[in-house]
Amino acid sequence: MKGLAIASFILGVIGFLLSFVFGLGLLPSILAVIFGIIPLVKKILRSMAIPGLVMGLLGILISVSFLAQKPEDIVEQTAKKIAQEREAKPTKNVINLGEGVRIGELLITFHSMRTTETYDTGRHPALPLAEGTIKKRAKPNYKLVIITVKGKNVGKEKDGLWIWGTEEQDYKIEVDKGYMYDPLMGEGILNINLMPEEIGDDDLVFEILEKTVPVKLHALIKGQRFTINLKEEVR
Repeated sequence: MKGLAIASFILGVIGFLLSFVFGLGLLPSILAVIFGIIPLVKKILRSMAIPGLVMGLLGILISVSFLAQKPEDIVEQTAKKIAQEREAKPTKNVINLGEGVRIGELLITFHSMRTTETYDTGRHPALPLAEGTIKKRAKPNYKLVIITVKGKNVGKEKDGLWIWGTEEQDYKIEVDKGYMYDPLMGEGILNINLMPEEIGDDDLVFEILEKTVPVKLHALIKGQRFTINLKEEVR
């Protein structure tokens, strides 16, 4: 009986691990359940029989879910995932303003930059009687830097930079004096979610000292880090 409990545990581990490989763990998982029930009923070496039984059941469920799919579907999904991971990596860690970078299904271009004293967010106040849109104004001795980002879905599925707020984004602007600034609150996330062939844009807004010049934008999007060289537009 002790041998059955030990066998159940070993087969349970093997079956559970192999179940993720196209469902190859079905047979050892079934044996793990069978070998685990007997010592469990006899109350012999239950510390080995119970884990073996649990892992065996999990292995059966996972293996069946794999085997229920067509082999060509599994291969297609695996190949698609690998292709997406390769495409998601930017070709360069440093790009210039106006150049595009592939992120998932999207081609993202940090299109242009401008400085101003005020910025119209386009959002309406929450107060019911308020009119117009919310405008932000730079503090004395500061200026606003607006970076317009454009996106185009060049893939075959819907994709976005901010889906349900789960995707990580982080931006910092660097000026000629070496200072680093975070975006203004409410203006530091690119909300670009597009269907295939659809285009869209959004702005990043920073507030920096008036006598400084922005030189770089450091970005983190979906785990990818890269730097955008900035060159202020001639106005």
